[in-house]
Amino acid sequence: MNGTLEITSEALAALKLPAQQELDDGQRRGATCVWCGYALNAESAVDLGEREPPERWFPRACRPCTGRRAHSGFFDHVQSCGHCAHRPTLCETGRLLNRLTLRHWVSCGRCGDRIEPGRPYDAFVPESATGFPPTVYTHREPCKPGPASALRP
Repeated sequence: MNGTLEITSEALAALKLPAQQELDDGQRRGATCVWCGYALNAESAVDLGEREPPERWFPRACRPCTGRRAHSGFFDHVQSCGHCAHRPTLCETGRLLNRLTLRHWVSCGRCGDRIEPGRPYDAFVPESATGFPPTVYTHREPCKPGPASALRP
């Protein structure tokens, strides 16, 4: 989920959504990721907002694809934005792309490696003493133990 972030049309342009006619029915309905086709549910989906032309559709994406696209879009945007070049905090689009990157760049809680778009992953919420439990993501297939291996489900 993207929480309360409202994704602006400028940020959507930087994410480079595929053309609607290139998508299958599941991708247009938001059942699968618009970029990799990964099956989505309420927990794993990032809502990219309802779109109209040429017809109404509801793009959604998986967290790894959103993070990767936002990261790439942020760097493309910064190169052409006068505000971002000198005072990035003044640019709404740059701030939003940076937030999307930080929120959705997904790393495995076991090995620490990035979970690539389209790769199966599991999400779980461990118990937390703070009352704000983080969601931990892990590769679905076995992965090598790494520095975050204490977070095993």
